[in-house]
Amino acid sequence: MQSGSFMNHSILVNTNKLNLMNSTPSTLAMKVYSEIHQDIRSGALPPEQHLKTDLLKDKYQTGTSPLREALARLASESFVTATGKSGYKVSPISTYDYEQLIGLRRYLEIKALKSSMTLGDIDWEAGILAAYHRMSKLTKLESEGELLYSEKKEELHRNYHFALLASCESWWELKIINNLTNHIERYRRVLGITLDASSSEYHKVQNEHHLLMTAVISKNFKEASSILDEHRKRTYKLIREKLETT
Repeated sequence: MQSGSFMNHSILVNTNKLNLMNSTPSTLAMKVYSEIHQDIRSGALPPEQHLKTDLLKDKYQTGTSPLREALARLASESFVTATGKSGYKVSPISTYDYEQLIGLRRYLEIKALKSSMTLGDIDWEAGILAAYHRMSKLTKLESEGELLYSEKKEELHRNYHFALLASCESWWELKIINNLTNHIERYRRVLGITLDASSSEYHKVQNEHHLLMTAVISKNFKEASSILDEHRKRTYKLIREKLETT
């Protein structure tokens, strides 16, 4: 498959590829799924909380059938766990599961990055630059104390990392990475892992974003994979330490 076709599906140019992963709800069931999915990832619905049907129908303003469909999809993605007699609870978090998630994402993300760097064209490069620019503008406001945590910040950070992978040959790899990223994001947000915008660690992370972009566009895979590894390890370490003390 040619790189151009995948770039045309990138987050920033034409989002068809990732729309299949994070699609705008076109049905009531999809809308309910998206809302519950967001609440689980953000921690608004905490790990192991039992999901009572009547309360969910009131909260998400929906009926039994759309809710059942939404919960079935969330169960297939391991965000909720069946408890018997059509009951569900939010899936628990654990050090073991977290280690599995980060190990698999690391393997697939590095593999996808290599494919994307091999096949990426000028449009792919432009997509990365645009994603970095959008993210860094928001980062600047945050470092100046003008912006607190927001869903927009999460979205732009995710878009940047997926822009790097946008020319990957395998749609399936991107789909799996997306789901793994959703789970890892849940751990980070549920455990309250954040960096103070005035801290040296925060500025290291922002600098890594720039260095990573430069290495990727320069097609220096050895450098890019090394930077990405270090970038991810920082968050992994913080989450692992928090899990071990929780």
